[in-house]
Amino acid sequence: MDRRLLPCLLLTLGGACTEDTVPGETLDPSTTSAGDSTSTGPGPTTSPAPGSSSGGMDESSSGGSSDGSSSSGEPATDDGPATTSTECISVCGNNVIECDEVCDLAQLAGETCISLGNQGGQLGCSLTCDSYNELGCFICGNGVVDIAEDCESVVPDGVTCESMGFESGDLLCGTDCLWDTTDCAMCGDGIRQGAESCDGVDLGGEDCASLGLMGGTLACSPGCSFDPSACDIPGIPFGSDTGFTGYLLPLGMTTCDDISGTGTPTGLTDDSNQVVPMGFTFSMYGTDYTQANLQSNGTVVFGAASYLTLGNSCLPTATAPSTDVLYVFWDDLNPGAAGEVYYETLGMPGDQRFVVQWDVPNFGGNTGDLMRFQAVFHESSGFIDVCYVDTLNAGNVGDNGAEATSGIQHSSADGFEYSCNMPNLVDGTQLLYIPL
Repeated sequence: MDRRLLPCLLLTLGGACTEDTVPGETLDPSTTSAGDSTSTGPGPTTSPAPGSSSGGMDESSSGGSSDGSSSSGEPATDDGPATTSTECISVCGNNVIECDEVCDLAQLAGETCISLGNQGGQLGCSLTCDSYNELGCFICGNGVVDIAEDCESVVPDGVTCESMGFESGDLLCGTDCLWDTTDCAMCGDGIRQGAESCDGVDLGGEDCASLGLMGGTLACSPGCSFDPSACDIPGIPFGSDTGFTGYLLPLGMTTCDDISGTGTPTGLTDDSNQVVPMGFTFSMYGTDYTQANLQSNGTVVFGAASYLTLGNSCLPTATAPSTDVLYVFWDDLNPGAAGEVYYETLGMPGDQRFVVQWDVPNFGGNTGDLMRFQAVFHESSGFIDVCYVDTLNAGNVGDNGAEATSGIQHSSADGFEYSCNMPNLVDGTQLLYIPL
């Protein structure tokens, strides 16, 4: 390279090389920039016309040079002057929603499981902050047990109150698809739950008078049933076993509900039985039941679903089924010839009563003159009332219970009776069984 060109070359990199750059020197025409004020080569040097500028542009007004560079030495671009970058940078996991993040940790931009179309639950944010985590959301009733649910409509096999740490009761699947332990009980925790009549000082608002007794002080037994021993019981005790004490109340108007116009007819015929729901949990000799096995022959069986024969015997008896049985009027009766056996659950939850009523004749008896007797099982107290409204069947030999058994029994070795084949069940008789 011609060393004389070096100064001009260096200036060309940063700006235009002009006549003033290399005094007294001229360049080869091929190296002259378009619009230079000086031309070189053979022949005389030509000066710009008066009033004109080099390259047709006034350097002082344009601030640029003839080779397209800015006066600062930075290359010019079609987009104009260069600008500083404003790119957004987010950090997922700092609990701040930034840039294009949908969410970040607990920051969910106001969204919830419900707003995203679910029924409930806890919404989360994905690990990448670009979407929501709906694993904690649920739609109860879709048949799928979501991660935030315990169940769907039914309780799975093997899951019980006992498996959840309670002593007894019936575990339910709530309408929110979570466990409903309302009917589960832990006797001794001071809270009345499930089939418990009471627990400690929690008597559920009951007292002697509210239980139909005359007065006194109601207490709770260690087994979480009412202890009415300090109450004034308006009756005469006639027997007791490991689960109940029986009282004969004063003869007169009975207090049991008449459900002939409102109860559900069982349609029982001669020598038949039917298992029906009670509507609540009832404790019979320490075992909780929600169903009762109604018999055409005047008994209510809890410990089995089978039929109890028509041939009565005195208590306790080994005649099966013999576990947890209430013998209201155990005799050969025939609702298939006339009349009906009804059942109904009355009252508000927590203070309900299950009523069974027989409007029936004796087998072979007068179908136009039916007998009526009832049994009432009380949810809150565990008491059982038995009422004999009409025990005459037009002069039948079995009138007034002369061929019937009346009593209660836990097993073939544990039970007691009020009457057995004696005409003691006269109209207006009422028995009261109080759990121990």
